This record gives sequence, structure tokens and C-alpha cells, in this order.
Amino acid sequence: MGTVYVNQLNFRPVAFYFVAALLLLAGTLAWQGLNRRAAVLAAIKNGIFHPVQLPIIIGLLFAQTGLVLPEVVGKPLHLLGSAFGPTALVLVGVTLTQVPMGPY
Repeated sequence: MGTVYVNQLNFRPVAFYFVAALLLLAGTLAWQGLNRRAAVLAAIKNGIFHPVQLPIIIGLLFAQTGLVLPEVVGKPLHLLGSAFGPTALVLVGVTLTQVPMGPY
């Protein structure tokens, strides 16, 4: 398994993602009304502790420690990581089914 260091990463796509997400949040709040503090806090909490972003954050933090996982742990995690993309798409779909859309 390779080692990733923060100084080697290209953060431009990540920054674009966060800017787009914040613009969508600001637009939604402006449309719904800015007095919904609980909605803002819930959106921030769900954005950080979502099953898609949380493993990425944890993995980047672990990579910065310089520690290496033993092969018996690293190999299954590598196999799980290969399936992460399709699983993430399914999780996003499941999350979107929980969001009410319109009056129905």
C-alpha cells in the first residue's frame, strides 16, 4: 500500500467541492430562511460524519502519522477500499431517498 502525504495532494478538486457545497447550503438557507440554526448545524454534522467523507478524513489523518499497517490488516482494507467507490454511490443514493422532495 502506498503512502500519501498532504503536501503531495492536489486540493483544487476538494476546494471546488467544498465551495460548491457551501454555495448550495447558502442558497438553500436563503430560500428557506436564514433563521434555522438547527438546520445549519445538522447539515454541518451530517457533512462531516457521513459514511462517505469520514473514512477519507480518517485515512488522511492516519497517513500523516507515518505508521504502516500490518499486512494481515492492510490487505483486507485494500480489498475493501477497492469496493469503496461503488459502495459510496449506493450510500449517497440511500441518503437521497431520505430527503423529502416537493409536497409529495
